[in-house]
Amino acid sequence: MKNIIGYLQLWWLMKSPPALFSRLFGVSWYRNMLEQWVAPILTSNAMVLEVGCASGDFSQLLAERHMKVSAVDRSAQMMEKARQRPGPVQFKQADAAQLPFPNQHFDVVLAASLINVVDTPRAVLAEMCRVCRDGGTVSVLVPSQSFSDADAKHYLEAEQLTGLSNAAFTTWHRLGRKMDAGVVQGYFMECGMINISTRILLGGMVIAISGCCHAVSPLKSKFPFILEAGNPRG
Repeated sequence: MKNIIGYLQLWWLMKSPPALFSRLFGVSWYRNMLEQWVAPILTSNAMVLEVGCASGDFSQLLAERHMKVSAVDRSAQMMEKARQRPGPVQFKQADAAQLPFPNQHFDVVLAASLINVVDTPRAVLAEMCRVCRDGGTVSVLVPSQSFSDADAKHYLEAEQLTGLSNAAFTTWHRLGRKMDAGVVQGYFMECGMINISTRILLGGMVIAISGCCHAVSPLKSKFPFILEAGNPRG
């Protein structure tokens, strides 16, 4: 019965994406996953950009932990919700492939479950690298292509997820667009990133891939228009 109610709650929340993302941030497994993701790469007072920030809950949390946070999302509906939050986060409506920031501006650039849903993941990663300082970190979260129904069942049983937690996890597993870790690592290398690392979260459902940026990358030398601020991008 709890799981049925959970699916009904999820169905209702899906009518309002900002409400859905805010409610999802309150689900323990989701919030814990985000915190585990950034724990090794963020420090107090770091200049951080979250790309695809949705309703801004995670950006606000980072700001509360004394980071200097900017955040973008292409959705006007999401930005309306995010800007209602008190606090110092700089929210901007923007396309991930054309970020409104200068070159080498941030220490860390983050994107959770974004490059798996955009049409041009390489261009988005290149843009994330452009606005990240030389030696800074770009990191993404994506659902893993190798995660099976059996893996999902095992995780749900091990964590004893019920209600909305169960419904949200199962729906993300079944409907989320997944990526192969090797493909994402290849995109990072094409953008000239080094020290690329991959971590597994949520029992293998999600992969976190991070890389260190170079000011000049092989992708820029091949396609210079991709990394020039203010130019159209494909």
